[in-house]
Amino acid sequence: DDDDNDNNDNNNTYNRVPQHEITETTNTHQPHPTPQTSKSSIPPFVIKATIIASLGGILFGYDMGVISGALPELALTFHLSPQNQETIVSFLYLGGGIGAAVGGTMCDYTGRRKTIILTDVLFIFGALLLYVANSYPQILFGRLIVGFAVSVSGIADVSYLHEISPTKWRGSIVSVNEACISLGFLVAYGVSYWIGTRVDLFDVTEGWR
Repeated sequence: DDDDNDNNDNNNTYNRVPQHEITETTNTHQPHPTPQTSKSSIPPFVIKATIIASLGGILFGYDMGVISGALPELALTFHLSPQNQETIVSFLYLGGGIGAAVGGTMCDYTGRRKTIILTDVLFIFGALLLYVANSYPQILFGRLIVGFAVSVSGIADVSYLHEISPTKWRGSIVSVNEACISLGFLVAYGVSYWIGTRVDLFDVTEGWR
């Protein structure tokens, strides 16, 4: 008898559950989203960091592409032989090779952000050195510094963006930096064309500066 009473109590308990609640439970069997899975936007800090770090990508492309417009006038100003011209172009890549060799160690030792700041300083120093250059060795040294900055910047910028980006947006954010390299090439070619065609505003023989 006791067992029968217990069974009746259990049946009564089940009967007291409203039908609409049973339906809702059946239709909502999926787990509720957690805060981690419901994130769909990029944090403002990451957006700002992406914009700032991507400037390094623009400088990367600009410094590699601008020599194509500057080299003819450099050759005339400093009476450069074809071999000298080739050396000027290649010194950027020599600096880049050195930067590639030590860039990862610099990022680990000083941190990504400090390395980015350091490369920005080197970009400015190298650009000023090229601007005031009055000799062939000065141009080579300036190109070497800029090449080093370009390479280390490429390592530090991408590493930093990769580490601060949400997983969902990581590929897109890193791609922004890569796209800015192409933009830098475009800016370099545009500036070279504009200076070369505006002889009424610029002394084209010094336009390479």
